[in-house]
Amino acid sequence: MICPACGHSSPEEAQFCAACGYSFAAKEAPASALATVPAPPVPAPAAYAEAAAAVEPPMRYAGFWRRFLALILDMLVYLLAIFVVSFFVGLVVVLGVGPQLLSSLQTRAEELQVPLALLHVFCLWLYYALTESSPWQATPGKRALGLLVVDARGNRLSFWGATRRHLAKFVAGTFWTAGLGLTGAGNTLLQALGWASLLFGVSGFLLAGFTRKKQALHDLFVDCLVLRKS
Repeated sequence: MICPACGHSSPEEAQFCAACGYSFAAKEAPASALATVPAPPVPAPAAYAEAAAAVEPPMRYAGFWRRFLALILDMLVYLLAIFVVSFFVGLVVVLGVGPQLLSSLQTRAEELQVPLALLHVFCLWLYYALTESSPWQATPGKRALGLLVVDARGNRLSFWGATRRHLAKFVAGTFWTAGLGLTGAGNTLLQALGWASLLFGVSGFLLAGFTRKKQALHDLFVDCLVLRKS
């Protein structure tokens, strides 16, 4: 008898191969006998879901009104910081260079509108990008209400990720502010465009109250989440 495992020749009455220990009885066992061996149980998909839920608690998404209140708190914090900085800058200007330069700046107020607006946009970007990518993972307003901003996997945002989120929010807000300006135009077509732009901008923020994960339009664009701390 030739061993199918190693090729060694054994006597016909042998039950095992003398070279490798192969069982000739297993070779001759009927397929029906082998088929009766039960397969190990396979856990149901529900069991995997229950095990995952036990390890990772479900995410608690922040609703619209909590996020809206956080936005109001952030605006108060930002405006307070602007007021304090402006006060000290104005004090330095008055005491350091005298009222003549201050009078010159007042006469050129219209020329300074665009640089000041750009400075405002720059400061807002730093406010949101730095705080939401920090270990806080939230602005001061969100932190006060127990909220944090994460990516789709629940991880902390990078500075670039927080920048992309703020940029998407800025674009949505631009539709809002531009719409407000155009609704008062004398041209009917411009008024219609203004209302459409205003509706688009407002609905982008209102989505946070209706989507399954409480995501606003800018959250959907960059695949981010705003969560409530456990």
